[in-house]
Amino acid sequence: MSDQYEIQEETPDHHFRTEIPNLVFDLGLSPEAFCLYAHLKRIAGDKGACFKSNKNLAKDCGIGETKLRECFKELTQIEILIGDDPSPGKSPKFHSQVSLIKITQRKKENGSWDTNLVTITPIWRLNGDIMRSKFKKINTTSQSEGGVPRNPREGTSQSEDKEEPSKQDQKEQQQRAAVSLISACLEPLQIPIADKQWISDHYTYAIIENAVKWATHKMTKINTTLQQAIKWACANQPQIPLNPADEVQQNKVFAQQLEAQYLERGIEGFSALNTYAEIYQRGGMSNCTVIEYTEKAFKDQLLNALRKHGIIA
Repeated sequence: MSDQYEIQEETPDHHFRTEIPNLVFDLGLSPEAFCLYAHLKRIAGDKGACFKSNKNLAKDCGIGETKLRECFKELTQIEILIGDDPSPGKSPKFHSQVSLIKITQRKKENGSWDTNLVTITPIWRLNGDIMRSKFKKINTTSQSEGGVPRNPREGTSQSEDKEEPSKQDQKEQQQRAAVSLISACLEPLQIPIADKQWISDHYTYAIIENAVKWATHKMTKINTTLQQAIKWACANQPQIPLNPADEVQQNKVFAQQLEAQYLERGIEGFSALNTYAEIYQRGGMSNCTVIEYTEKAFKDQLLNALRKHGIIA
């Protein structure tokens, strides 16, 4: 495993400044892990990539390399508590898992270790959802305690009685607070609020967003309710279907990239043309196989044909 890291941020948008979501301050990170996260955000740069070794990263953060590895592990295994703090002896309302960074180990073509790719996870939308829910809850509590806020210059009468909120008002406030915790991508869907709340309680925003895209995609066929389909997709994380035009283009790009690799290695017998891929016997065009990009399982058919013609093992 390499001790070199390439650091990148998926959506960099900063010039001579470092922006950190407010949510990160509430995660209970160790000081060293917080320092490492802030440093990674800083050095990712406007192009979203930077190369650093373990030694230099540890030196920059004022920690040892062993502690650095612990911090990397901490940043990839963050648990967020969303909702009110639990009462003594009771479990918290719910947890959500999120990784502040993702580490991908890579190898070179010769099999030796390449630099590890560290990707800073974009959590701005999740940050906004949670921060807005906290603001709404604070605002709701403020209004329930004192009604319409007074002008501080007006003063209050000591004999004035405050009206206690009724049980019905408290129930409505709790329902509004619950709705505020629902993931934004679930809000416009016509499914029960209880299901929206359950899904939001158990999965991260990114997982829910992909599940909604899968369940509502026009090529997805579901034989159950929408909420059940979203729950299943959250648990199993299926791949979002491609539109036919996108799939054809993807097949074409795959064939063209494969052809470029073979030409670079001096391998003949395969051509990626405008609407189809052509595989033929080495040294001639006899026994030619043509596979159109619109074919189902195009990639599998192409690889099988390449093996059949002896172009690949």
